[in-house]
Parts: sequence; structure tokens; C-alpha cells
Amino acid sequence: MNLQQFDIDKVFWEHGKFKPWHIPNDFLSTPLRELNLNKNKALLVVENETFSSGFLKSEVIYHHIVQGKCKGKPYMISFCVMCNAGVVMEPVVDGAYLYFEAVGVYNGQLLIKDRKTNSLWNHLTGECLDGELKGTVLKTSYLKDTFVRDEFKTSPNLAICISGEHKVIKKIMNTGMNFLGHVVKINKNFLPPFFAKTIVQEDKTLPRMVKGLAVKIDNQVVFYESSKITSGLTDKINGHTIRLFDEKIPYALDETNKRPFQLFMRWYAFKINYPNGQLFRS
Repeated sequence: MNLQQFDIDKVFWEHGKFKPWHIPNDFLSTPLRELNLNKNKALLVVENETFSSGFLKSEVIYHHIVQGKCKGKPYMISFCVMCNAGVVMEPVVDGAYLYFEAVGVYNGQLLIKDRKTNSLWNHLTGECLDGELKGTVLKTSYLKDTFVRDEFKTSPNLAICISGEHKVIKKIMNTGMNFLGHVVKINKNFLPPFFAKTIVQEDKTLPRMVKGLAVKIDNQVVFYESSKITSGLTDKINGHTIRLFDEKIPYALDETNKRPFQLFMRWYAFKINYPNGQLFRS
């Protein structure tokens, strides 16, 4: 993956501060239509050939890691609120189901470990960075970042999983992130010091906190700066035509009207995870 050499001395450790949500097999979800959720509430949705399941973004942000099995298929959501990105991974290595948790910050983003070997993993690429499983890469797929209002139009029966835990702490975190949002509007290079100190190498072509849509097809990935995205904008990645849509959370569709792998993320995290990724220039 051509990531920089891992430097464990740069890690900011947060052992035990955020508890992962390991969903039991008998957990009961609720159809979206039966929940009285604010239409502007953010959702994260897992979609694959076996099942679809939604989660409140605020809860995923708190837990950092959410994992379980649905219809026999294991999945894990990993989301970092600072780099503003998350993915779905298959937490299985050599047939063994692994339990993961957040342990700290590295390269300005969430660092996770598996409890079986204590190996350290990149939370977006699924690559093991250090430990017994170093070099192993988990199967990774797209995590849909959306809102209740949009999902209700197409999937009113979407199964929603709600932990209902730590409401006070989640409210405090949301307040903190809203404050960060205001600060970043003034200084687009601002990153809390304990995050910034963990960055090993940084590309400063754009201010580090600029958001954009990263679209990946096969081995090519392109970053579309949010301010440059207009609905109807088209581009080609690895011979595939994509169309971009200017929404609060922008998204891209391919020729089949499906969403290729994409991340709505910050510039610094894009170049850290995809050092060979390209910046779209209109």
C-alpha cells in the first residue's frame, strides 16, 4: 500500500477511553420507519450482497468501532471523526473472527488493535501496521454516510441498530466537534496538537482540514475538493466514468448508477492513506 514506515513512538495512546460496541448475535434492530428520528440526523449504513444495516453516526463516533455478524456475515465499522472517514471491514484473519478496539491516534487518525494478538491496524485501509499480523490486510468496503431524510425515501425498512449508551458523553463529544468545526472554518490547518504530533509525513498541497470526496476504483484514487464539486461533474478513473453530486455529503456514481468505494474525508488523511492518490484539477 506504499504507506510510510510505522513509527510506534509517534502514537498517542488512549487505551480504554472508548469502548467498542460488539453487537451480540441476538441483538434486535428496528426498522427506520418505526423510529421517530430527526430527519436531519446522520446515519452510517452498511450495504452488501447479504444485508443492509444502519447506525446512528453519533453512536459510531463514540464507540469508534462497531462490529458483529448479520445473517452469518461478519462486519466491522471503523470511523474517525477527526479525519471524517470510516469504512466497513471484515474482521476475519485465516478464518478466525477478531475483536477490535480503539487504542489511540497515529498519523492524525484513529489507531485500532485486535485483542487476540494486540497487533495495530490502519482503520481505513485495513492494513496491519505492527505486531504478529503485520502486513495482513482486511477486506474493506464502502460505508455509506447519509441522513435519515435521504435513507427514508429509498429504504424505510432499513434495520437500525441503536446502542442507547453514553448519551451524556456523546452530547459532550458532539459539542466539542461543533466547536472544532467553527475553528476549522477560520483556520483550515488547525488540528488538535495531540493529533498533529502523531503525523509522520504530510502533504501540504491543500490545507490539512479541507474536506473532499475520495473515489477509488481498482488501484487508482482521486480526491475531489468539496468546493470544486458540482452536480453533474464527470470524470474518468481507470477507464470508468463517474458522476459527482454536490450535496451536504457529496457522493459519486459509476456507469451502473452504483456508488464505487468512496470516502468523504480530510485532505491530510487522504494523502496519508493514499500517498499516490491524485488531486482532481478542473
